[in-house]
Amino acid sequence: SEATIYVRDLVNEGASTVTPAYLAEEAKKLAKKYKEIQVKIWDEKKLVQENFGGIYAVGRGSANPPRFIRLEYTPRNSHKKTIALVGKGITFDTGGVNLKSTAGIETMKEDMSGAGAILGIFSALPRLQLPVRVIGLIPAAENMVDGFSYKPGDIITTYSGKTIEIINTDAEGRLILADALGFCTKKEKVDEIIDLATLTGACILALGKKYVAAFFTEPNLRENILRASYRAGERIWELPLDMDYQKDLRSEFASIKNAPAIRQGGTIHGALFLYHFLEDKTIPWAHLDIAPSTWSREYSGVVPYGGTGVCVRTLLEYLSEC
Repeated sequence: SEATIYVRDLVNEGASTVTPAYLAEEAKKLAKKYKEIQVKIWDEKKLVQENFGGIYAVGRGSANPPRFIRLEYTPRNSHKKTIALVGKGITFDTGGVNLKSTAGIETMKEDMSGAGAILGIFSALPRLQLPVRVIGLIPAAENMVDGFSYKPGDIITTYSGKTIEIINTDAEGRLILADALGFCTKKEKVDEIIDLATLTGACILALGKKYVAAFFTEPNLRENILRASYRAGERIWELPLDMDYQKDLRSEFASIKNAPAIRQGGTIHGALFLYHFLEDKTIPWAHLDIAPSTWSREYSGVVPYGGTGVCVRTLLEYLSEC
């Protein structure tokens, strides 16, 4: 409960306070408080030096520079599994050059809810002493508009070396996650990867405001996460990771484009884009699109108005069974 409330407070705070650097400082506080947690931060200079092209492109138009945050929890006792959690950390999303409409833009401070969930989970891991090693990866950026912003038509090179043609600057979360997933599969030795992201507005159209959309590449991971969500009282609905939809993301100029020309199936396209950047596709992967239920406009049971802290309880339940 305390971990969930911590995330709700992070999400509810204004974006002028919760910047990429602020998230990095929160991670440092956790490492200072708990000896089981270590943290490493990449600033904007290091992001450029180490070719995190997706994170840097999205964040370069902001006065608040981007960050990449790596947390590691190592339990005191022996562990059998290492699980990577990856959380989208867009601290505010204007849409970039493809500017959002004014309707609802005040809630775009919640676009870092995936990153917030990672921090919330790490705040609980040492206290619960769960016997699983957890790697937390948070790409953090503010998607703003100025003369240095990235533009539609740009080609960016990601950490994995794959290139992306920018079709829509409002499909920015997948760009920073591409770097994080590329880093995870190249540099980390993990048994599973789970990402959380407020990735698509299409997900809200499909499922309303109560559900999380989920995609899985392995049946045991699917079964265990869905069972954990049931115990936690959070609603998750599986959608198909249909490879036939990949053709909509083909680019004439790059490895992939960040958005298709059509609007149908947007949540599936987002998942397939992320799947493209899993360098080792044998690692079981779950993608949780938390866009529908990360922000509530009503009081409903244990869910207040505002940030919900969605999936913190589900993933803590899941990790407790690993």
